Amino acid sequence: LFSFGAVLYEMCTGTLPFRGDTSALIFNAILERPPVSPVRMNPDIPTKLEEVIHKALEKDRDVRCQSAAELRADLKRLKRDTESGKTVATQGSPDKTLKRGKLWVVIAACIAAIGLVAVGASYLRSGRTGQIDSLAVLPFNNGGGDANTEYLSDGITESLIDNLAHVPQLKVKSRNSVFHYKGKDVDVQKVGNELGVSALVSGRAVPRGDSMEVSAELTDVRDNTEIWGQHYSGKSADIISLQQQIASDIAEKLRPKISSSEKQQVAKQGTQNPEAYELYLKGRYYWNKQTLSDITAAIPYFNQAISKDPGYALAYSGLADAYTDLPSFGGIPSENYAKSNAAARKALELDATLAHPHAVLGSNEIEYEWDFAGGEAEYKKSFELNPNDASARQWYAFDIGMTGGKEQEALSESNRARQLDPLSPTISFEGGLIHIMARQYDSALVVCKKVASDNPTFAPARRCLARAYWGKRMYPQLIEEWKSEGQLSGDQNES
Repeated sequence: LFSFGAVLYEMCTGTLPFRGDTSALIFNAILERPPVSPVRMNPDIPTKLEEVIHKALEKDRDVRCQSAAELRADLKRLKRDTESGKTVATQGSPDKTLKRGKLWVVIAACIAAIGLVAVGASYLRSGRTGQIDSLAVLPFNNGGGDANTEYLSDGITESLIDNLAHVPQLKVKSRNSVFHYKGKDVDVQKVGNELGVSALVSGRAVPRGDSMEVSAELTDVRDNTEIWGQHYSGKSADIISLQQQIASDIAEKLRPKISSSEKQQVAKQGTQNPEAYELYLKGRYYWNKQTLSDITAAIPYFNQAISKDPGYALAYSGLADAYTDLPSFGGIPSENYAKSNAAARKALELDATLAHPHAVLGSNEIEYEWDFAGGEAEYKKSFELNPNDASARQWYAFDIGMTGGKEQEALSESNRARQLDPLSPTISFEGGLIHIMARQYDSALVVCKKVASDNPTFAPARRCLARAYWGKRMYPQLIEEWKSEGQLSGDQNES
């Protein structure tokens, strides 16, 4: 309807409503500046028609025309009132009469066109299969272009993923799946099909000194229609309330009848301290890089967030993640796992609704403490709170596959994790390892060859292939894959 308003403006004035010498200037005009009054461009335009155009081009979606039927009704009303002489005088010069006649030809064409739009929209809506039951939040674009503020756009994305996971009857894809598309110019329908979701959230964040601007859109990929969009702005210190507003607005669009308690859970941010929140985002930003130096750098940020807000459960959860990963990078297991467990338990003490710390405890108890029953119990608690956590499902699959005797259950859980997060190379790679544990070496080769082909620089896929060749006693291939793994990972000992 906004685009139709732009066409209507051009038809009535002979010029575009938003102009600029570059695409950036045009984009800025669309977002920030109202168009020149149509009457100034063409004095013969009736005031009521100008109001219709302004209503179609309104930047606030809540004030803009809400449907094609509404816009068509406005145009038909204008045509009727004008023809009856209620709006404009019927007397005038021949030139004005001629111009006015041409104008009403334009309006009549617009009424017909908008009628077709309304019928088309109705048809598309009738073709939908019901409410949206699955969604992915694509990485928000860092509109400022400053790498030092990239943690903000990444953080907004991750927070929305966590928030929207609380919307009733909605499956939300994990970070691992969606960050595959970071920095890419994507076709939303293609991405939606690849991820197997009904809708996508996309947007951009632009820090401007001590202020922040965020735009977000919700697209139904089943018919490629944008069903919601909004532009937000505020002080950087108000980023928490900004996040809460975005999450609440999307939840209300997805579930108009959402209860106040459910909406409160969706908007929950974990802290009201903007400094603590920003420190937490920085910690997650570095932890997600998954290198020893970055994980080590993440820990002080989580600790600083906790010092700003001692009741910040998510910061403790981040600390638990960081410490549980360190042994894989040469840390000291006895120290790291103890700190991870303490942080995870503190997070649950502060917020019993968190699922992820249970999965961390489950992994630690099985892999380090060899408490298989205790570890499984923690995993089960995690699944009860969040059955769609693909990473937790994969950790559980790997751990029970490693203990022996539960290979089929492990493979079943691994398949479920891949269904939840089909594009994660880590989840697929670990699925290959489970096939190796079950001595299904040919299946492991199929899985890990595909991971290596889809992700040529992903070193763990080569490690999986090497182990599968070892199981098949194909030693020349084993040596080549191990060399490749060393080259890709930068580990000279391996290569």
